[in-house]
Amino acid sequence: MGDAVINGMVGATGVRFRVDCGSSSMFVTRIGGWTTLVNQPGWIIDRDRDGRFDCSASRANFIFSDLNGSPLYPGAAALCPVATHIEFGATTSVFGTYINGSSGYP
Repeated sequence: MGDAVINGMVGATGVRFRVDCGSSSMFVTRIGGWTTLVNQPGWIIDRDRDGRFDCSASRANFIFSDLNGSPLYPGAAALCPVATHIEFGATTSVFGTYINGSSGYP
């Protein structure tokens, strides 16, 4: 499915997508709609899947990545660790998701 199809299905409802990577599972969404283009701002991630987005997840050269993600509310810093960051859609020859500190590319 392309970006237009995905955005047409979910509309502007703020739908979150579940990402399973290695041994981790989280929700991700993008303010402004889904895109598979790299270097796009607005990505946020819900690391503990409680329905509250915890960390920013925009990073240069990726579709999304929470490496150096900023906490989105007081107390979220513990949910935004660099040691277990997730990356998706790198502009390198490596594709898919990667989670540092876990089992890597599934």
